[in-house]
Amino acid sequence: MGERHFAGFEYRGLNNLGDSIQSVAVERLLPAIEQRFDRDTLAYANPVVPMSIVMNGWFSHHPQTCLPLSDMLTPFFWGFHITDYNESWSYFSRKEIVNYLKRYEPIGCRDPYTADRLSQLGVKTFVSFCFTLTLPKREYQENCDKVIVVDGEGIPLPAELKEQAVYYTHVIPGKNRDAIKRWEYRSCSSIIRIIIELLGLGILVWKSIRYRI
Repeated sequence: MGERHFAGFEYRGLNNLGDSIQSVAVERLLPAIEQRFDRDTLAYANPVVPMSIVMNGWFSHHPQTCLPLSDMLTPFFWGFHITDYNESWSYFSRKEIVNYLKRYEPIGCRDPYTADRLSQLGVKTFVSFCFTLTLPKREYQENCDKVIVVDGEGIPLPAELKEQAVYYTHVIPGKNRDAIKRWEYRSCSSIIRIIIELLGLGILVWKSIRYRI
């Protein structure tokens, strides 16, 4: 078997920190990423050599330009989620896309919902959960007097924490995109520390259960 080459995602025009964290979780387990392709236009990707790509995360803002992939890209489905946000399920339910997915089954799905719906379409699946579960636990305790609540409006907090809560979002404002871009493919803990340090805060409450902080 020859040398295997790996491709990774980029997220053009987007500023969702969660996307980058999921790429960090995958890429720390791979030897190297030789090319990056936009997640939402993967169907147009043209690798310089045959490559493998891990299909993890949220699919898709533009499902019609996501699948199928070029024969130069071999997908590995793990942590794969199809959104109800738009027409993604309608597109991924098409016969030609179902047949494409079946070429690479079983499909590792991030959640039981995605696994169940794909199974109903005749695709073999299993629930792999999210690649972020492979990230190491934090080995130290933040020393702070504030609580960051990320996308957590409405989450009930104890009174003593609520008084200290500062609400934030994982969607990075435009003025911070360049700073995050420099860090997004390093380590998850570094990205989180950037937010904490910029805000001068410490304890982090993240609404999404996908992330292991």
